[in-house]
Amino acid sequence: MLAGSVGDFPCVQPHSSHCALRASALRCLALAPALCVRRAAIRNERRLYSRPNVRVHGLEHEGDIGARDPFEAELTSNFGDKVLGNSDTYHIIRGPPRLKELVGLATKRCVPCENGNATALSEPEANKLRGQTPGWRIIHDEGGNLVLQHEWKVNNFTAGLQLFARIGAIAEVEGHHPDLSLENWNQVSAKLMTHSVGGLTENDFILAAKINALELSDLLPKKKQRFWA
Repeated sequence: MLAGSVGDFPCVQPHSSHCALRASALRCLALAPALCVRRAAIRNERRLYSRPNVRVHGLEHEGDIGARDPFEAELTSNFGDKVLGNSDTYHIIRGPPRLKELVGLATKRCVPCENGNATALSEPEANKLRGQTPGWRIIHDEGGNLVLQHEWKVNNFTAGLQLFARIGAIAEVEGHHPDLSLENWNQVSAKLMTHSVGGLTENDFILAAKINALELSDLLPKKKQRFWA
């Protein structure tokens, strides 16, 4: 005698255990997609929080995969010639937003160097301070002196003149003045050096940090988003 149905399967009273089995199978089929999604999420979590071993030319390095400085073996292999990007990328670890209000070069003021007490920084000392002035690089002038340089590509000739004015305003406040140049109508360059000591002092990096804090987005071309595979 027909007692009812489960889904498309008729149930006969003498075989109720078979009906229960079929109903259980149907519930499992209904839950299968959710279980697959959960298993995929677990695999992704394991992949995200695991610390894989990186093998480079027969050497194993344990650590996270992501933005990092290249290993010595990678540098000697000239891997930068074969990949998309720059092998000399300088990685910057940024602290909390308000940290620069408490510490750092941007909170200091340039001090006069005419008293003869200031001395030029060595290249290792200058490179340590360069970490607080992203976008600036240390070069040598014709006399072999260290110079701090930054270059910008601006929207047009007028934007270059406006950049001069903004840099000039902060330079006047600090009493320390960079060498500014505008070439090819949209290439602006700023060079910093303490001429009284024939090299770099902390004043140069203080002014560079303050220039970095200027709002320049209206003068510079908008950066196009780049997607990395």
